[in-house]
Amino acid sequence: MSNPHAGISGPGFLYSVEDGWGHLQLDRPDAGNRVGLEMLVAMTELLRTEPQHAGVLLISAAGKDFCLGRERAEQTTPVTPFDAFRPVAAFYRALSEFPGLTIAAVQGRATGFGVGMALRTDLCLAADDASFTLDEIPHGIPPMFVLSELVDHLHPKHLMEMILTGRTVAAPEALAMGLVSRTAPAAELLPTARDTAAGLAGPKAPLVASCKQYIRQIRAVPHASRLDAALSAQTLYAVGN
Repeated sequence: MSNPHAGISGPGFLYSVEDGWGHLQLDRPDAGNRVGLEMLVAMTELLRTEPQHAGVLLISAAGKDFCLGRERAEQTTPVTPFDAFRPVAAFYRALSEFPGLTIAAVQGRATGFGVGMALRTDLCLAADDASFTLDEIPHGIPPMFVLSELVDHLHPKHLMEMILTGRTVAAPEALAMGLVSRTAPAAELLPTARDTAAGLAGPKAPLVASCKQYIRQIRAVPHASRLDAALSAQTLYAVGN
């Protein structure tokens, strides 16, 4: 498979493609894998171009923590709030709109932006020692980006409590709440995630992408009309394949 992005090193991350699935690894372990602006922009561009090469994308991180949020201290030139937040929105949009399956492998701490990144993947595998913290409210910042996705994951009372208190949620509770897909022993997390990515790539990738697209579409269909929508979608898939 020819891929110009196989085995590249970007600002703060590594990327490779293997047998039809891509692996994006955050690589700033000494900084808690915090995401700076240059790193954010480069990863956004990667997400926009890689669907032609990778049907499944795994996001993991080097070191003991997944991601402690954004690098807030790097801004040296004053910009408007809109311009400051626009790269974040662009990254989240590119991740959410990635047509293939996206998988997060979360170890250690995920905070703020790290939680938002994990939320926007289709599958989230967490180490049994992982934790999730939304600390924006305690710092006086409303977490609008995370809330835009979190409302689809949590019961309203879990949502409000986690957002407003900023308390840390450990992996077992995160699993029970619906923040993660499943947990694994820390030593087995990355091998499990890699096996999952490999098992859903290759010949299965188009089927996986069709299921992902259909799940998004069917949510918007009234319940009484869902069987008709399912009949149409099933027929179109059969004809196209």
